[in-house]
Amino acid sequence: MTNMHSEEASIQKGKGLFKAEVVVTPFEDRMVVRKDYSRYRNTLLSPIASFIIGRETKLLRRVRDLPCCPDLVRVDDKFSFTMEYIDGKNVRESVRNGARIRFHDILKAINMLHRNDIIHNDLRGANILVDRQGGIFIVDFASAIVIPRPLRFLKTRLRCLDLASALKIKKKLLNQPLTEKELKIMSGRKWLKAVQYVWKQQILRLFGRR
Repeated sequence: MTNMHSEEASIQKGKGLFKAEVVVTPFEDRMVVRKDYSRYRNTLLSPIASFIIGRETKLLRRVRDLPCCPDLVRVDDKFSFTMEYIDGKNVRESVRNGARIRFHDILKAINMLHRNDIIHNDLRGANILVDRQGGIFIVDFASAIVIPRPLRFLKTRLRCLDLASALKIKKKLLNQPLTEKELKIMSGRKWLKAVQYVWKQQILRLFGRR
């Protein structure tokens, strides 16, 4: 989606371990988002940064036909890539500005990922965008899990990682009550949070060092 701005603007500063520099910048005849880990170039952490970029761009290629995900524009190099800019605000900002967001639309976007064997694994208000037409987009696939074919029997349980996070958004940001079934999913969040911690803090970094 094209924005009217024509100057580069920062979305996220690269402060903290493996936090990318994220900017909105002009590219050809449109605005795009560039995610950049170049500050790790020529450091001991460069293999991990390169691994994160390679992994996320691979996931963006996998979801390129899904209407709820931004398109990958190009891979700039081993430490940065460029993707489609979504002209909108995240869920938290949208609610604050009075937007009416249907939780059903968020679930629909999440289900698109799950049907393609992808667990986002980091769903929160900042990673769900609402465009000017009310469309829902899911961004930031750095922590996502692709379920391999032999392990698809785990999909139902792994889906709860995303569903529990989405229900937290429903309750705290959208101020909507949870059903009994949804409360049951939320009750398992301690186990789910443990799985997320192991994946993000242990497994991703282990593979990044290889």
